[in-house]
Amino acid sequence: MIDRPYLLSAIFLLSTSTHGGIALAQDSAMIYPAQEQSVEQLADDRFECHLEGVTRSGFDPSGPLVSVPAGPITVQVPDNPKEGATATGAVVGAVAGMVIGSNNDHAIEGAVVGAVVGTVVGSAVESKGRTNVREQAQEQATSEAAARGAIRTGLERQRRLYHQTIQVCLEGRGYVVR
Repeated sequence: MIDRPYLLSAIFLLSTSTHGGIALAQDSAMIYPAQEQSVEQLADDRFECHLEGVTRSGFDPSGPLVSVPAGPITVQVPDNPKEGATATGAVVGAVAGMVIGSNNDHAIEGAVVGAVVGTVVGSAVESKGRTNVREQAQEQATSEAAARGAIRTGLERQRRLYHQTIQVCLEGRGYVVR
């Protein structure tokens, strides 16, 4: 005879049906002895089928729960590595424009034009950096959501296999499972 842990045997609800048989509630399934098995035999068979279900599925409802985080996914958005490109572009453009304009005595006009062009280019570079950082954060969040979904799907598959294994096992031992 297999020794059953007290906790495991306490999980299962035994009751007597209106026909005098013994029934075991498991989720929404009821298990009835079809060959006049005793309460003790039902408990032994149920436990042995539970062990088979755990072995085949990797799922153990009496073990620790596997937690999949619920709720929103939060991702740390890193700093923009291109931050400050607008100001840098303005300064570099102004200096370049001043140097180019000094060749024909138009240093101030060259500095202004260079600053404007540098600001536009620097702003585009900075904006692209912000876009890249946001896209990376979005990809990370999407990846986390996919990982959570895969874990949930795997756990559900294991749970279904566990219950199917128990049903087949008990039916093979002469019980009716509804």
